[in-house]
Amino acid sequence: MINMDDLPEALLAEILYRVPCPKSIFRCKSVSKRWFHLISAPYFVRRLKQKPMVSTLIVEATDEILDPPLFEFLPMCEITSSLSLSFYNTEPNVEATYNDLVLSLLCNYHWEDPDCYSICNPYTKQWLYLPPIPEVQGELVERGMVYKGFLCDPLNPQHWNFVLLVPVSLGSAFHLQVWSSETREWRESVISVPYPRAIRPVPQSKPSYGGVAFNGMLYWICRDDSAMFTIEFDPFGSDDMSDHKCRFIDGPGFEFRTYSIISVCAFQKCVRLCVQFGGSCFSVWEFKEEVVDSVGDKLKKWHLIVDRVSLNQFSRNCSDHDRIVLGFHPTNEDILYMRTPPNYSIVTYSIRDKTVERAIDAPEHLEHCFAPFETVFPFVLPWLPTPVPSENSTILWNIETPKF
Repeated sequence: MINMDDLPEALLAEILYRVPCPKSIFRCKSVSKRWFHLISAPYFVRRLKQKPMVSTLIVEATDEILDPPLFEFLPMCEITSSLSLSFYNTEPNVEATYNDLVLSLLCNYHWEDPDCYSICNPYTKQWLYLPPIPEVQGELVERGMVYKGFLCDPLNPQHWNFVLLVPVSLGSAFHLQVWSSETREWRESVISVPYPRAIRPVPQSKPSYGGVAFNGMLYWICRDDSAMFTIEFDPFGSDDMSDHKCRFIDGPGFEFRTYSIISVCAFQKCVRLCVQFGGSCFSVWEFKEEVVDSVGDKLKKWHLIVDRVSLNQFSRNCSDHDRIVLGFHPTNEDILYMRTPPNYSIVTYSIRDKTVERAIDAPEHLEHCFAPFETVFPFVLPWLPTPVPSENSTILWNIETPKF
């Protein structure tokens, strides 16, 4: 019988590389010093990072309007089939996601304080309750309208911020609140709006109040009385809160209607937005920088890349509201997920190849639970799960060591 210790290092590396679960590979460091140094070696880490990342969608599956929200992971593979948020003692309301981290509002956690937020990693089942949000002083445009988002620092993945932008003073300013995983405290400031405007998030967008993160920035799609625009916010400014930058960018350029459904997703190289116009067609925009003069100055703009793709090719002889664009594939900007009748199976559409493929059959208990404008969030499991700090510990990684 061959002993594992007798295997050449190259062969051992091939075996470890094929372990499907990133957490299991990380735990293998505890087997021996040889395994620890092998798994920590730069060449092994580089190759491991090239493995396809596991991804899925978190969907709101609420059968009745008056029922509490229920969020479930679509079972795209064996790993995502076992994911859930059941480790909470109440049903969490998902507000935003960043890779494998989920920001949730726990409405029943403290009845006297309904805004109790938690950040968790459903894969490692680590979670952290955030301290109460400081009360905002001043005249609120609308108390329920708070822009939310969180993301990791691109230069330090173990440092992440949770951001709240609260419109105050009739649209002339934002009250900024930032909670940092480093300080574990709230910091506050006020950001002026270039000119007063009736800023409102776009309804039926996924996400709406929860921003998407790209290159260390947060983005929200909004509108005022005249046009669509994008809020760009830098949550990683200096310790001086006044240095945090907030910009207003025109577009995307489409006429918003109440029956439009908007999906926004950030990828490694771009941000893309899909607008479904009723049940008839959809269009896709991409947000990117372009050089605007000879000096090399750059301007961020929305570009239309796919216009008015008919939804009739996915299913015929059904009502318009049954055909729903769920959102982008979390790691492939050219793939869209769609829900189609009659059995509400989920298919993928390739923007590049213009092809349709079946992804999964919706689980029976979810077949009729997709509301026409359900909330959908991307979920991506990196090659190594993102740690969540425990409440009373300064050590960010607290997955228990396996017993052999």
